[in-house]
Amino acid sequence: MWPFGATSAAHTLAQNAQRHFHRYGTTRETLGWIALNQRANAILNPTAIYRDPLTMREYLEARLITTPFGLYDCDVPCDGAVAGDRLGRGCGAGPGPAPGAGGGGGHPDHRAARVGPEHADARAAGPRQAAHLWTRTSLGPGDVDVAELYDGFTFNCLSWIEALGFCGIGEAKDSSTAGRTSPGTARCR
Repeated sequence: MWPFGATSAAHTLAQNAQRHFHRYGTTRETLGWIALNQRANAILNPTAIYRDPLTMREYLEARLITTPFGLYDCDVPCDGAVAGDRLGRGCGAGPGPAPGAGGGGGHPDHRAARVGPEHADARAAGPRQAAHLWTRTSLGPGDVDVAELYDGFTFNCLSWIEALGFCGIGEAKDSSTAGRTSPGTARCR
């Protein structure tokens, strides 16, 4: 990616998003529905950074950052934390740490750019990390009720949902536009 001037996460992810657009018919409106959903969730959180309603028109008319990303597709610099579920302990189980069922990780191999387009998915958010996660637990995508995925860029939502197996590759766009990832829904399928 460096030879092409892709020196930030926005540039690298934008290239992966463009590839997804080309292969699977993803559109700016697809990403717009994700941004609108993110804002709808933020409105419910009194400590969210941005809490004003967002319309599709405002999303589409926002200034372009790097094709296909506009302002509302890009990460807002902030810090955060992660919490896990209680794994069957119930709502009244009281305080204490929630045990984890498994974890996985990985770092994108930026050298993949040298080996050809057939390996481009290795640079997208999630495939390697998701594969690692599922080898470390007896659980699978069908066992997940709530997934709290990194959504700093709207395209990350599509990448993670597909990589984790909640939808087939190229299908997450259909779930986001159908509202199946909106507040009050259980999963993409």
